Amino acid sequence: MPALRQVPGNIPEENRTDELSDAAIKKAEYAQKVGTEKYRALAKLRNGIEGVQSVLRRKYGIDQARDKGVVRKRQRLGFKTMAINAKRLVNWLGKKEKPAVGYA
Repeated sequence: MPALRQVPGNIPEENRTDELSDAAIKKAEYAQKVGTEKYRALAKLRNGIEGVQSVLRRKYGIDQARDKGVVRKRQRLGFKTMAINAKRLVNWLGKKEKPAVGYA
């Protein structure tokens, strides 16, 4: 049985259980932390990084590389990363607004 701690006294008497498990306390602490601006900023950064790793694994197959040696592995990873960046650049350039015909 997990260790239990006392519940704060702001719950109505008929609904109070007087004890919470460690798991419930950790869940509540995590929920408070998730709501902060600092955590949200870190989560956005982390999601961007993990997205690139996911694309490299799924689409470019870096896990299945048969290269031997650190130099070749780094070169292959570098070329695949450049391919992702080049594709993003082409998409970004294609989305730029084009000037209307007849206006200078």
